[in-house]
Amino acid sequence: MRSSGGWRRLFAATLAVELSLAMMLAPARAADVDISTSTTTGVNLNLYAGTTVDILSGVAVSNTLGGPTVSGTGTWALGNHGSVSGQIKLDGAGSMVTNSGLVTGGNAITLLGGGTVVNELGATINATSSGISIGKFPSGGNPGVGPGVVVNSGTITQVVAGGDLVLLQFGGSVTNTATGVITGNSSGNAVSIGQGSERTVINSGSIINTRLTGFSTGVFVQGGPSIITNNAGAVIKGGYNGVYASATGVLTFSNAGTVESTGSSASSKAVEATGGGTFLNSGTIRSAAGDGLYLNAAGTVTNSGTITGAVNAINFNGSSTRTLKLDTGSVLNGLVKGGTGTDNLILLGTGSESVAKFLNFDTLSMQGSAWTLNDAGSFSTSAEVQAGVLSILGTLTSPTIEIRALGTVKGTGTLAGAVNNAGTVDVSAGTLNISGSYGNEAGGTFRVGVTPAAAAGHLAVSGVAMLAGGTVSVTAASGSYALGSAYQILTASSVSGAFTGLVDDSAFLQFVLDYDTPGEVWLRVSAIANLPAIAETPNQLATATALQALPSSPLFDVVVPLNTADALEAFDDLSGEVHASLLRALADASRHQRDVGLDRVDAAFAALAESQVGARNVWARGYGGAGTVDGDGNAAGFDFGAGGLLLGADGLVSREVFLGVLAGIGGVAVDLPERDSRAEATTYQLGLYGGAALGEVRLAFGAGLASNQVSATRTPSFTGFSETVTTDYATTTAQLFGELGYAFELGEVTLTPFVRAALIGQSGGRYGESGGDAALSGASEDIGAAVLTAGLKAARRFVLGDGLVVAARGSIALQRTTGDQPTATHGFAGGTPFTGSGVKPDDTALLLEAGLGTELAPGVSLDLGYQGQFGSAQSAQAVKLTLSGRF
Repeated sequence: MRSSGGWRRLFAATLAVELSLAMMLAPARAADVDISTSTTTGVNLNLYAGTTVDILSGVAVSNTLGGPTVSGTGTWALGNHGSVSGQIKLDGAGSMVTNSGLVTGGNAITLLGGGTVVNELGATINATSSGISIGKFPSGGNPGVGPGVVVNSGTITQVVAGGDLVLLQFGGSVTNTATGVITGNSSGNAVSIGQGSERTVINSGSIINTRLTGFSTGVFVQGGPSIITNNAGAVIKGGYNGVYASATGVLTFSNAGTVESTGSSASSKAVEATGGGTFLNSGTIRSAAGDGLYLNAAGTVTNSGTITGAVNAINFNGSSTRTLKLDTGSVLNGLVKGGTGTDNLILLGTGSESVAKFLNFDTLSMQGSAWTLNDAGSFSTSAEVQAGVLSILGTLTSPTIEIRALGTVKGTGTLAGAVNNAGTVDVSAGTLNISGSYGNEAGGTFRVGVTPAAAAGHLAVSGVAMLAGGTVSVTAASGSYALGSAYQILTASSVSGAFTGLVDDSAFLQFVLDYDTPGEVWLRVSAIANLPAIAETPNQLATATALQALPSSPLFDVVVPLNTADALEAFDDLSGEVHASLLRALADASRHQRDVGLDRVDAAFAALAESQVGARNVWARGYGGAGTVDGDGNAAGFDFGAGGLLLGADGLVSREVFLGVLAGIGGVAVDLPERDSRAEATTYQLGLYGGAALGEVRLAFGAGLASNQVSATRTPSFTGFSETVTTDYATTTAQLFGELGYAFELGEVTLTPFVRAALIGQSGGRYGESGGDAALSGASEDIGAAVLTAGLKAARRFVLGDGLVVAARGSIALQRTTGDQPTATHGFAGGTPFTGSGVKPDDTALLLEAGLGTELAPGVSLDLGYQGQFGSAQSAQAVKLTLSGRF
């Protein structure tokens, strides 16, 4: 975490950068001095008045007479748009150079009194020694002057080997943007900042020292606390050090890019911080021949990236206190070497690591969510699991190993030391070894796993096991358990005390603990409870009772170890409820058949004046709809859909009587996601309908029959079990319906109050599922339903501007549906039958209908309609399109 002082320094550096950029982006104005003509004798700014100077584009400035090419003892703001060969040297405090062109030469830009250099995108500084030098180093009584600011978006290159390429001798900041390239060729540093009040480097581009010999470094800071930030995609490289921070101040270091030492010296370090500090790495730190990260003082390192060293990924040298935090994504290639002080390892997030990498470490603290430790390693003072799950696959050695309240230890390795459990020791699978003593506190949980044949897990303690209470938590695998089955769950040289609690995740198995054998703790099956005892609904009770009568069934074995929630889910999935629910859906779908009959009668009455006795009509209707039915607390709700094509013929047999017949094919689909079930039916339909107009009284009637070819699929899936079972069978839907209305004119609108009734008979079907142990054989039962509707219809004809006649209609009504509870009685192979039910038809709904019709050609009409049903327990939407012709 960055210190408050570090934040202030970063803010100051950022402010300086923003001020310099603001100057760059300020409205253009004329400079005090314009260098508009090329010269070979340099420019002495002391000969000019003012504070600003511009070297214009296309102008070349050099000095064959010797000395600086551009110089001045005052404070100047210089902009270069041309090319400068030699040195720009400004002595005044706070001078500024903005380079948009080319600067070449030794000590190319020197600001002795401090100031700012901005190298813009596309600009180049080619140096034969130093590229940028700002300020004076304090020495010989000189207190030092001139903090500097460098902002680079272009290229700064050391074309001939020399000293530090970018040098801020009295502190300041260097910001290298994403397009910025700083390439040194020096036994020194590509970027060097020393002394002064702050040292800040923010890199989003590349800072590289290509020299492989000497102490070549990418970024060097000294003289006090420093901040180095290497952003994602950025690169800092040096032959000896990528980054070096001296012992004179702590370093606040953040890396999301790449920092690398590329040379062959075994003493090299990618990041060397002799003054310690705070280090946050989410990128890559890599040393080709030496250490990845080196600290010689107190510090904290948090790693979620990759740190690589030829020998040591991290080297904590000396007698200070250091803390290493490994977070999700951490990769350490190489050893992690502790010093002679106190070195701590903290695990955050998730990950896996070899504990053998950590040498001379004192403490381990697991504070993340899940870590795995492999191989063998030790911590000289203590180890603890504060939170999360620590999996031990190797050997973890420490004098004391504390498992705190929120922590869990599991695995098949060894804990070497005195282990005290106030959290959870999980041996639900495999053997966990303790080389030492084991204590289970009153709040500690000892989690074990069992299978029908043997214990799935075991704790082996070489020393004494001291049980001061706590809870044994049992996880039971699926299978056939026998009463009295025994499982050894703990062994020790001796066992004192006892656990005080015993819980398990099975709704039906009961266990007891046995301490009779010295040095051993056993778990025994004391009872296999009654499956129906936990059922909460009639369907669950029926299924559970059927399973209880099949103790040798694989279904019984897979249900017995389940916890209550999973067992109830199993009962629901195995109930076969879809076969009952389908009956209601098929009965509901019959409305499309009677709707078309009643609609045809309405259409005939509306056109009665134009109709001729003996004329015949043929028509075709396509329809589609979908809806939902809510559950009733026993049966689950379901989604349904229906669609199809109906064809028919009708006509007037007298001035008052209208008759017709219909036939068609459709489909019905039912989806019960809560029961992992689905059914589809293809329906073949026949019907007749008719009506009579007795003055204003309107009478309609009809009958329909549908043969339903059903295909049902169930995929019961719960803990330890998954199957798919299918079946095909047939059912029949029959109905009678009628409507009585009274039509009267109200202006141009025809209003018809009406009452309508329908009686529906839905047969069940006999089926035999196949596909697995969950398959059921049986039959659904016949049901009857009644639908009573009362409402008001309205119709009106419009003549549009082009003479097109459009008939509009609508209705509003209340519908009451009642009927028998749909049920299905079936059984598992070899078992007794049981009965499950679906949702009973019992709903009051608001019906809304609307439609438009027109004559496309003489005798040919098209009608589009909508129907919405909005009930307390069921809702549905449908559309219908009818094409009819008269001959």
